[in-house]
Amino acid sequence: MTLKSILKASSIIIVILLFSLVFFLVPKYNGQKYSPNQEREFKIKISKDNNEAQVFIYVDKKHKNDFSVNLYDDQTQKVLKPYNIGEDRFTPKNKFYYVYTVEKGNTYTAKIKNKTDSIITSSIIIEDND
Repeated sequence: MTLKSILKASSIIIVILLFSLVFFLVPKYNGQKYSPNQEREFKIKISKDNNEAQVFIYVDKKHKNDFSVNLYDDQTQKVLKPYNIGEDRFTPKNKFYYVYTVEKGNTYTAKIKNKTDSIITSSIIIEDND
């Protein structure tokens, strides 16, 4: 074998090894990172045509006790109490939900706070039934 063919083969092997390292060692996306005691706000606008308006907030089941979940009415600034908390057969896999009954045509703010002193990576889904 010549020097050129040896260099070519070794460069191909190096590229394959680098690609493998990047592919396997870089963590996959599994949600947003929440720093210790960090709070995030999400705005939810309910349609005026939604007659039985509800807001669903889904949290990863393994972090259900790590987050403080509150929904605020933007007009009165009051905290709404959840209509239902838990999980059922319609809940996405590995999710824990909070369901709030809300008024149509209003805007609400969901505040999700990490109650722990550690960084949490979690996917949180907020949606209405429209």
